[in-house]
Amino acid sequence: MEEMYTPSEFADLIGRSVKTLQRWDRTGRLVACRTAGNRRRYSHSQLLEVLGRVSEEKEKEKLCVLFVVGEDLTDVPDEVNKVFNGELLNIAYVIELIVLSRVKRLILRGDIETSLKQTIVRLCELHYVRIDI
Repeated sequence: MEEMYTPSEFADLIGRSVKTLQRWDRTGRLVACRTAGNRRRYSHSQLLEVLGRVSEEKEKEKLCVLFVVGEDLTDVPDEVNKVFNGELLNIAYVIELIVLSRVKRLILRGDIETSLKQTIVRLCELHYVRIDI
């Protein structure tokens, strides 16, 4: 028999709230199985389906970031969602976005200090971010 999850367990596993699961059930997006006592339960196959869908949605939400030091903003690729200049506060924010898995591609332009560039490249490797220098 397939493993079943309570709404609370299922919500924790997919990173959503129980209220979201209830809404999905009402709208037909993800219909829960029902116990004899009319309690919602979710199957392991539903978990796999939703995890795939959630990861696809999160992938679509990721950003393409351009970080520029000492150059003008000409020839910006169409896919760029965010542009930052070379200020320290901005690089800290870009690093935070990378660590939070919000970036799919990082484009670095300009005269960036070698040690900072190496750190950013390594960070991108660890978080599977495509980097163009």
